[in-house]
Amino acid sequence: MTVTQLPEGYSVRTATIDDAELVSDLINDCEIDEAGEPEYSPGELAEEWAHLDLRERVVLVEANAGSLAGCLVLKSRGNVVHNAYIYVHPRHTGLGIGAYLINLSEARAQSWVDSAPKSTRVVIRNGVHAHNQAANNLVQTAGYELVRHFWRMEIALDSQPVEPTFSAVCTLRPCRTGQDECVFYKTVEYTFQDH
Repeated sequence: MTVTQLPEGYSVRTATIDDAELVSDLINDCEIDEAGEPEYSPGELAEEWAHLDLRERVVLVEANAGSLAGCLVLKSRGNVVHNAYIYVHPRHTGLGIGAYLINLSEARAQSWVDSAPKSTRVVIRNGVHAHNQAANNLVQTAGYELVRHFWRMEIALDSQPVEPTFSAVCTLRPCRTGQDECVFYKTVEYTFQDH
């Protein structure tokens, strides 16, 4: 499935912080198409991007008409785990843009392998919605294997929920700023150590 070129009529460019709103609109269009609701609120993506080297970590695909057709955002932890977030606008799917961005994400991650600690297993991950069969087929064809499911669950409330009760060994209290963050961080890291 090596796709080294975009289809005719499309081009690639790097992103700037000014593109955050445009990209959040693209992501929201994809999320609405796949899951029925948007992912980002205004300004949220710009906050996330404030911590990224956009020239290295974000790639935009534009149609000749100037509309945003797709994007790749690569977020990495220690150059060991690379999470590739690939979005192709519903009007531009099935043309090879997704395959091109998968290839590009792998090439970028490969270029950072020497930056990872020696003898460390380096992986790249792609997340896709279970409802998007074309995207699932694409990543499987590219050699990716299913390793984890995430469930978005909700309940419709028509009244106030019942106040929870805890055992005698547990209490519920607000976080104490400057005191509890380290314990909270360690708890989350321990809980998701296999993630």
